[in-house]
Amino acid sequence: MFLNQANKLLSSDDEDTLITLCFVDLDDLKILNDTYGHSVGDIALKQVGIILREYEKRYDGFSGRYGGDEFILILRDIDDLAELHSILQELVQRFHFSVTWKDQDISIHCSIGACSWDRKASLDTLIANADKALYDVKRHGKGCYSLYLNGEQEYE
Repeated sequence: MFLNQANKLLSSDDEDTLITLCFVDLDDLKILNDTYGHSVGDIALKQVGIILREYEKRYDGFSGRYGGDEFILILRDIDDLAELHSILQELVQRFHFSVTWKDQDISIHCSIGACSWDRKASLDTLIANADKALYDVKRHGKGCYSLYLNGEQEYE
């Protein structure tokens, strides 16, 4: 279902806005589940979903769970790269939150790999490039974002 929705969004004829696909990964979900139990991991996953739905509505996009601890978010209605960087920085901040378990605050964070669509690449290419960006975030530390743009990555 997600792939069908994503292909529909990418068929947009509005060439004045950026369309960006983001891979969002809940960092260290296995450790969270192993340390505190799956119910705490589920709370964190639900919070990520709530944030993603807020951004999909705000930026005329779509989000879905890609598998395990990974989500995809497609953002549209973005005017330029400065706005995109601002949105990605804001998302990173929003994805730093705490969940409470037995009177203990547990810090949660996510990493984001993003790729802006050049209106030529297929959805598969867009996903692969966002995945490369996410992999780079994981290699250089977690809890931040990387943007794959015109064959190069930008880090924040």
